[in-house]
Amino acid sequence: MFTVEQRDALCARVLRLAEEDERVVAGAAVGSLAVDAESAVVAWLPELQSVPMTSRRAVSAGIACSVALAGSSSVPADAALHACKPVLDPYPGTRYDDVDLTRIRASGSCVNARRVARKAHRKALRLTPTRTFRRFTWNGWAVTGDLRPDHDRYVARKNGRQVRWRF
Repeated sequence: MFTVEQRDALCARVLRLAEEDERVVAGAAVGSLAVDAESAVVAWLPELQSVPMTSRRAVSAGIACSVALAGSSSVPADAALHACKPVLDPYPGTRYDDVDLTRIRASGSCVNARRVARKAHRKALRLTPTRTFRRFTWNGWAVTGDLRPDHDRYVARKNGRQVRWRF
């Protein structure tokens, strides 16, 4: 059994990890689909099959904290993202000629969303990627780019507003 302080410390640690690495939230979402918390842990991390039950409960508590974090977003739930027109051929005469910024989604105006996508993406291309995620700020917008899929996916956030796009 864990004390309240140990549980809270574990929850705080998992929340810190989730802020640093988006895979923690993704793992929590996958784990939340399991029947109960302990089966979620074993489904997410099969190597925990041989770990004592109390340790698995600790990881389950961490996953529960991560799921709670996944539900908290800087964009209000009622601020649904709506589709905007793509930015067509933003880099003519370059190796990215005829590659568009597509699937632009915004919680605010499309005019602003297309400007954020175009200009923040231009800055993103000037940066050297160091890992699979590209993180930077542009005009107060916190931008994260996921470079793993075939098409790079970007999210920009500022003051409760959000813009998403694909390159």
